[in-house]
Amino acid sequence: MSSTSASLQRHESTKLTQLSAVAAAQHNIDWQQSIGVKIMLGGLANTLATAVTNPIDVVKVRLQLQALEPAEAAAGAQTRYLGFGHGLKTIWKEEGFAGWAKGWQASLLREYIYSGIRFGMYDVVKETFEDTVFHVSADERATSPLYIKLLAGATSGGIGSALVNPMDLVKVRMQADRTGARYHNSFIFACRQIYQQEGLVEGFYRGVAATTYRAMALTAAQLPSYDHMKHTLLTQTSLEEGVTVHMVSSMFAGLMAATASSPMDVMKTQIQNEAKSGGSNVLGRAFMTVLRTEGVRGFFKGWLPNWFRLGPHTIISLMVYENLRATMGMGPV
Repeated sequence: MSSTSASLQRHESTKLTQLSAVAAAQHNIDWQQSIGVKIMLGGLANTLATAVTNPIDVVKVRLQLQALEPAEAAAGAQTRYLGFGHGLKTIWKEEGFAGWAKGWQASLLREYIYSGIRFGMYDVVKETFEDTVFHVSADERATSPLYIKLLAGATSGGIGSALVNPMDLVKVRMQADRTGARYHNSFIFACRQIYQQEGLVEGFYRGVAATTYRAMALTAAQLPSYDHMKHTLLTQTSLEEGVTVHMVSSMFAGLMAATASSPMDVMKTQIQNEAKSGGSNVLGRAFMTVLRTEGVRGFFKGWLPNWFRLGPHTIISLMVYENLRATMGMGPV
């Protein structure tokens, strides 16, 4: 009797151990696939890419603002930055490494939150559209329509951008501050000055519409084009999932993102660099200012540095993100 009882106890103990192991494994899978982990991985990948490409972003902002200073041009003032390469060299010569690193604190903090959200939420938003809006069957999901990917990209990008507009504004202000006299190259000082002089909402959320629209255009172009190009390469060529596919898809995605976001990027930079001016229809005024001073081509001012930044940024961020997902046991994007 006692031998039977001991055997039953051992059997029950073994079953409990197995159930615990299954539960732990399921919990680990749920944690790995959670949106929080995806946001964290997306944030890390994009923060690394931003740290590498911040100097290019500084040049882009300076070129965009320089194009909107007709008074200086009319007065015969010499154009400070003659192009991307000249701008990069001039900033190094006049300001040193500190010039290339302008706004880096705000840039990294913004990128971790903003791109963490847009990368991390992309899969979830796409699946939500497939399930609840367009009712895509499980068999059709491998070839999910491009319009669903575009909507998912625009949605995740818009949400992330609207939340981090304060960091984006501080970044632009600091990058535009050539001499450092305005904000003393200090992230904390810049935040305090903007709050004291312009207020919380009117100061930190200046240009939120332009920023959000830009992010929607950028993410709708970047992630879906990466997703779609990768699917095309994997199904229409002999290439397999790996570095080559990720590299080619990232390069294409960077080109599409730079082109799609350029007009809103120019207007966003102008709006966010302004001090408090009041009035309504800020985005409309920015549009007319660019159109009057530069014409249609003004909306693509800084496109080359924008692509020089977004190209490497997209390659680094997406390739790192893919590797981080693989490390965590997640499937590819």
